[in-house]
Amino acid sequence: MNTQEINRYLKGIIGAMNEGLLLVAPDGTMLMVNKAFEDLTGYKAEEVVGRPCTLLHCDACETTLKKDGASWCSLFEKGQVIKKRCSIIKKDGTCLPVLKNASLLKDDEGLPLGAVETLTDISEV
Repeated sequence: MNTQEINRYLKGIIGAMNEGLLLVAPDGTMLMVNKAFEDLTGYKAEEVVGRPCTLLHCDACETTLKKDGASWCSLFEKGQVIKKRCSIIKKDGTCLPVLKNASLLKDDEGLPLGAVETLTDISEV
């Protein structure tokens, strides 16, 4: 399978997922979301891409202070979040309980490129 075919499969997988998917830069900026994310949150991709992930007001997100006093998402220190129950605020202002999983994406030298997160609606579980 060549790179073009793999990319086509990956695009199909991301589009077919039932979980909301978001890609976050190390500074917390949302880089990409999938259709399921849009359906869960009520936000369209163009409304969130380029904006901070804090827009979702996730009650489980933790920040730590760096030496320079800037805040830093704890995910980038811990490396992953597994099956964390939390709530996010949807575009319409309502609270949505979700199960969050997140993992760092690293370059060849082990430096963080960003993080990939999935959000699963658990409101009717």
